Amino acid sequence: MSKKLIAVASATALALSALVGVAPAMANAPAAALTGSNLTVATTGPGTSSAPVLQNVPDRNTLNGDESAAIVFSNLASGDVVRINTSGKVRITTAETVGSADVNVSTIGTQAFVATRTTNESLTVNVLTTDTTTTEIKWEVSRTGLTSGGSLWIKGVAGEAYALTSITAPAVLANGATSEIRFAVTDVFGNQLETATITAALTGASAAVNATWDAALKLHKGTITSNTNNPFILTIDGNGDTANPTSVAGYVATTISSPVVINATGAASQITNLTAQVAALTAQLAASVTKVKYNKLARKWNRANPSNRVKLAR
Repeated sequence: MSKKLIAVASATALALSALVGVAPAMANAPAAALTGSNLTVATTGPGTSSAPVLQNVPDRNTLNGDESAAIVFSNLASGDVVRINTSGKVRITTAETVGSADVNVSTIGTQAFVATRTTNESLTVNVLTTDTTTTEIKWEVSRTGLTSGGSLWIKGVAGEAYALTSITAPAVLANGATSEIRFAVTDVFGNQLETATITAALTGASAAVNATWDAALKLHKGTITSNTNNPFILTIDGNGDTANPTSVAGYVATTISSPVVINATGAASQITNLTAQVAALTAQLAASVTKVKYNKLARKWNRANPSNRVKLAR
């Protein structure tokens, strides 16, 4: 074989070997789109890592039809195998699982979903999240040896106020003095609420104090001013839901309030003064009673109470 023919053959072989590693494209490839279904979320992204779809975390620990996002698969064919995998606090349910009635979140959903289509119709799968972390959802559709797939991203928005945590308040506050209070408000899954309407109501001190979110501290912060010399109770109110859905086991209704007793320095001073007065009166009484007078009274007592005698002074 001539050198020219050898060169042509080698070039042809190299071109063919390169083509072997290229998978053929799937005709009419499947697609997946993620859509948030809770209309209380004002703005949402397209479902990318930098702009995830926003979805409200379920209130309480229940899920109904408007508290989950939806992944809609299109361009499916009979025999297609759909796979979805999630991580973190994101779980998948079928559309039929989510109805108008409340369903306990802890009992539904999976992080690995597989379904084989028997028709050419689209497929809708619901996705719920119970925290506010941006989380990836991986999807894949297999068809006669070919595969199409991608990633969608979801981020939860904290739900209804449920608990107060991380409360910082002064143990002692003088009459007329002002002090800062700090606390966190979380939903039933422990996610912090940043924009909840929260007041710190004072009993026996100043009027109610509004607390605002401090982005740097990641806490709600406000101030209180005492107008009393007596101890008073600071009640932090998170405006929580007091309803208790009996259909959901394990949910405990709460008023989202926490009383904190604050002592006043005036009260401490009063106690000190009273203690000193008692000590002075005791000393004065002891000085006025002589041994002779005491023994005279003691003997009279002993005669009247022989079974409960007292000792005489020596």
